Formats: sequence, C-alpha cells, structure tokens
Amino acid sequence: MSGPTPQGMTPVSTQYPTSASTQEEAEQFYSDLQAIKDKMPKREVCIIMGDFNSKVGEGLELESGIGPCGQGERNERGEMLACFCQATGMTITNTCFKQHARRRYTWIQPGDRARNQIDYILITNEWKTTVLNSKSRPGADCETDHILVAAKICLKAYKIVRPKQSARFDTDKLKDLKIRNQFQIEIKNRFEPLLQDWSTKEKTPNELWEEMKKCFTEVAEKNLRKRRKKPAKPYISEEVTELAKQKSKAGKNGNKEKYIMLKKEIQMKLRSLQETRRAGLNKNVQK
Repeated sequence: MSGPTPQGMTPVSTQYPTSASTQEEAEQFYSDLQAIKDKMPKREVCIIMGDFNSKVGEGLELESGIGPCGQGERNERGEMLACFCQATGMTITNTCFKQHARRRYTWIQPGDRARNQIDYILITNEWKTTVLNSKSRPGADCETDHILVAAKICLKAYKIVRPKQSARFDTDKLKDLKIRNQFQIEIKNRFEPLLQDWSTKEKTPNELWEEMKKCFTEVAEKNLRKRRKKPAKPYISEEVTELAKQKSKAGKNGNKEKYIMLKKEIQMKLRSLQETRRAGLNKNVQK
C-alpha cells in the first residue's frame, strides 16, 4: 500500500438536492460538503459517497479526479461535481475501473426509460491507490430505483492495544444478608494477621496497598462471582431474516406478486418488533 500511515477513516454519506432545486441550493450543498471535508485531519482517509444527482460522463480527467470509465455525457451538475473533486483533491472511484455497462449505471428511471450513473464513491487522491475495485451491484435487493455502489479498499490494519480490565464482581450479592455477613467475616479474618504483620515490619504505601488489594480480591472471588455479560438481543428476529431471504429469492426468480407480499409482511413484523422494543425501553426508564 502506498502513502503514509493512515490515522483514521471518515466515511460521509450525502444526498444532493433534487433536479428541481435552485442553483443557489446546489452551490450551498457543495459549500457545506467542502466545509465538512476541510474540518477533517489532512492525513485521514476521507470517503464521500451518496446520490450526487450528477452525470460526470465518460472521458479521463485526472485533474478532476474522474477516471475513463464513466457513463453518458456530462451535465451541468456533473461539472459542479468535477470542480468539487478538483478543489478538494478527490477521485470518483467508480469511474476508474473498466466494467460492463450494467456495472456502471446506478439509477434506473421509472419505466426503465433511462439508466444513468449518478451515485458515486469519492476518496482523497492520496489514498486512491488503496481502492482495488469500485462498481455498482445491480443484483442487490435495495427496494429503490438506485443501484448499490460498492468499493473494495485495502488499508493496513493495526492492532488496538486495550488496557487489561480488572475483574468485575457481582456486588449486588452483598444485598443478601447471609452473603454480606460471610464476606465481612472473611475480610476481618484476613486482615487480623495483616495488621499484626504491619505492626512489626516497616512497609511502603505501595506494598500495603498491594496486600490490601489481594485480600479483598481473593475474598471477592470466593464469595462474589464475576458478572456474566448478557448476550445482546438481535435487532432483527430469525423469522424476519428468513422472510428477507425468501423475498430476495422471489425477486431473483421474477415472482413479483410473492415479492410484494413478503415485503409487506416484513415491514409489518419490523414495526411490531420496534414497538415491542420501545415498550421495553419505556418500562426500564420507569423503573
């Protein structure tokens, strides 16, 4: 991988104003986007992706960050995107790789009257060599007239060294009178010989602290079992996941009636799950 060591990566998702927007709104969009880009650390990998509602067209323009594998002819909004890339030093990744036509277009006009490339993934020029591929995925089930665009990026991974966490004990068990009395008795029995030892030997504050900590830890390990992490509940149930697989299969097989039926059933079940989860959160807050 070329370039300096990455300090981090910031993905930005964006949505360009519709074609009915004014010139002032379009200019404000790029002004806001550039302000966001300028706030990022210079050595950080910046990726901007989304619906730009712009056609940059075919033809290599290195200074504008546009590769040779775009689609169609450039329009006015595409010219604004090209100027933005040139000003901020960014490359449009899904114009840089030779692909079949169906891997270039990202939007289908209702009625399939036209297919255009208007969704893009941008990356800072400094890191463009880390992009291995970038193309649209027409087979993805996105339930929209836009096509999923994906980029394969190779960045060096770094091991994050986290400090070792101390053992967590279930202190709620001390609410039980029997356990609390037992804990206090054992602590007292352990401390009596320690106090005698401290009265005859001179020790540093650190040595005293280590002996006290060892005493409390060993008694806690015996009487207060460590807390077990509760497994996180999946956001989507297995039933919904299975229905989604069936819906995707129906779409690929061209079974439109079954596809629509399963789509409605999934939406209904997701709403039900959301309401159940919200009710549970409200119940916890009231407690």
